[in-house]
Amino acid sequence: MVDAGSFLTTAKLLQVLAVAAVGVYTYRKEMLNAAGAFTAFTMGALIVLFTNLSWLLLLFALLALGSAATRFRFAEKEAKKVSEKQGGRRSTRNVIANGATPAILAVAAPFVAQLWGPDVAGIAYVSAIAVAAADTLASEFGSLAKRVYMITTLKQVPAGVDGGVSFPGQMAALAGGTIIALLGWLFLGVLSMGELHVGFTPATLLIPILCGFVGCQIDSILGATVEGNGLFTKEETNLVSISAGALLGLVLGILST
Repeated sequence: MVDAGSFLTTAKLLQVLAVAAVGVYTYRKEMLNAAGAFTAFTMGALIVLFTNLSWLLLLFALLALGSAATRFRFAEKEAKKVSEKQGGRRSTRNVIANGATPAILAVAAPFVAQLWGPDVAGIAYVSAIAVAAADTLASEFGSLAKRVYMITTLKQVPAGVDGGVSFPGQMAALAGGTIIALLGWLFLGVLSMGELHVGFTPATLLIPILCGFVGCQIDSILGATVEGNGLFTKEETNLVSISAGALLGLVLGILST
């Protein structure tokens, strides 16, 4: 007879091996460089150990969405010198900037669920990833816009300037947050069972969309100020804005319960 504890341990081990396989895949498909793939594996292993594979799938959805957006009209963006470096491959710094907050929230998810319920834990986690998706899509599609304006002064600036916003970029940000919110309901709700099952409610859908869009605006404001003045790197700006969006999601999630 198989012991329940041994079964759970085996299941977690298999999930970690699945994370490793995905890490190798992302490297071979040039979505991440070698260091970035290893960092992603480390974060992914933490996520599945404290939650389950369904939660990690949402983070990989962000990676796939971001890579697709980066490669969209890449030659044109490269010619304008607004493309991602290394041919669009994400590095360790980029992985940490976009994945550290979701990983921390996943580790904290069982404890947050005990205090306020699994929906709150899920809202905070999805909100963090929604910010990352909104910002990535806003940057990739906004860099192709003909009219870009500085978010703090509304003066027209060249595409790709830190803090620059455009109508296509804003629509892409809203789309990115919405896609992640819907996938969050699918992965954390429909496909995720047990104690961390997240329900499909107006709060679990709308709060991440709102936080994704607001977090993207925070990123632009930081880009126009502290990053534009050389006080922050792009990755630090991303980390702060994602954390701010996640904190907003956590507070709104608690208030909505």
